[in-house]
Amino acid sequence: MRITIAILSVMVWASLAKASEALSSERLYVLAINGGGDRQSNSASHLSHLRQLSALLDRADVPRDHVTILASDGSDPTPDLAVADAEPEGMWLLEGTELGRLLRHATDFENSVLPGYSLRPATCRELRLTFASLRGRMRAGDTLLIFVTDHGTMNERDPLENRISLWGARESVSVRELASLLNRLPPHVRVVTLMSQCFSGGFAYLYDWRTREGRPSGAVCGYFSSSSERPAYGCYPEVRGVEHPQQEVAAFRGRAGVTGVGHGVF
Repeated sequence: MRITIAILSVMVWASLAKASEALSSERLYVLAINGGGDRQSNSASHLSHLRQLSALLDRADVPRDHVTILASDGSDPTPDLAVADAEPEGMWLLEGTELGRLLRHATDFENSVLPGYSLRPATCRELRLTFASLRGRMRAGDTLLIFVTDHGTMNERDPLENRISLWGARESVSVRELASLLNRLPPHVRVVTLMSQCFSGGFAYLYDWRTREGRPSGAVCGYFSSSSERPAYGCYPEVRGVEHPQQEVAAFRGRAGVTGVGHGVF
């Protein structure tokens, strides 16, 4: 999942090149998703990425009521996040040994909290409610950033059935289902996706959204951490005391025009 920021910047810059001038932060809406699946697989790195994103949006003066965060079980105080101390340097040398097993830090479980933001459950129902709300709030010329730090699954026969994992054993959203939700948005809204889940490249097919006379409308662009048939890397519980830079955040910072308070976004 980690590749050089230089390559990321070039890719995101290319995808955003259509925008001829910076968009005011007042015209940006954000939907961030971390489903996690269940507490065993809901790695703390996901929440760390959301924390980095929220700090970046705050510095760019994006209104907090423009930001919707669907994260695991939402505001439920039940521990839902797998957390562990960072492994000591060189621990990989003991991988697969009995000593390595004995020295490995135990995984604990904590409640997901993001100060200043209200977390909503990452479920299909909440996702539908979010798009219903955005339909009534967004206007032509607005931009929706869909930021995904999560797990994903692949459909070997049909990449349009690749899925983003949500919270719960049977909760997920496919490329087709997300495209259907995008259809609820007002005309002339732009969508930018930044996705890091495994097999995220399947969601590149969203470019077909609102096709005009057989041609893509150009209303959707994005960056994906992997192709439709390959996994990605970056889910781990060992984040205590460490903030690992995440590729989408780095790319967003580097090329989206978010360089400080009062600056434009996209």
